[in-house]
Amino acid sequence: MIVGAYPAVFTIELGGFVDITFPDFPDINVTATFEEEARKKASMCLSKMVTTLLKSGKDIPIPSPCDYGRVLIYLSLETMIHLILFNIVNKDSKWTVTDYKLSNIEYLVELLDERGYQFVLDARKY
Repeated sequence: MIVGAYPAVFTIELGGFVDITFPDFPDINVTATFEEEARKKASMCLSKMVTTLLKSGKDIPIPSPCDYGRVLIYLSLETMIHLILFNIVNKDSKWTVTDYKLSNIEYLVELLDERGYQFVLDARKY
């Protein structure tokens, strides 16, 4: 299992608005007119929250199970890279974005390869 996403609850409100909440991040609440817009906003808010927690040195919750009625919202690629770099630098970290078959570095290379992106990574920033 790759941990690069968190479960979210979608609720259709009066007027057709889509409301998204995250069980693991009670402070995040996203509302949008359309589901696609809501997913994009939710991913952006989730990524900002995780990045903020990383930079402030606070714990990042392990994602809860994606039970029935929940939808996975993926972190941005940039945030996933921040988490990988955090894990490489902080060997005592309990958090992982990889499955048990790949190291963080192997996963990072595979992730960048799949997306066709080229990055210059400066681990000192994280």
